[in-house]
Amino acid sequence: SMVRSLSDRVVELSTLGVANRIRAELLGLARHSEVTENTATLIPTPTHAALASRVSTQREAVTKEIGRLVRPGILARGQGLSWVADVERLETMVETLADS
Repeated sequence: SMVRSLSDRVVELSTLGVANRIRAELLGLARHSEVTENTATLIPTPTHAALASRVSTQREAVTKEIGRLVRPGILARGQGLSWVADVERLETMVETLADS
């Protein structure tokens, strides 16, 4: 229901750290995309500013976290697109509140 969804969102924003809020948002976007062989292309690819707005943080924090996710191959970028290259690993990070 809408109330439950909004309630979950309030809890997420108030209890999770910035990095995990960004990861949770990316995971949500991936789940709303077509996931094929553990990969989800984010269409449209959100800007860093849009992601920051959605998770109540600054653009710089989003840029830093995206860089942290690109290095180990969890997130990938190219040709104007971004995609979650390892949906399962991102899901595990969000569920366990992992730092890396």
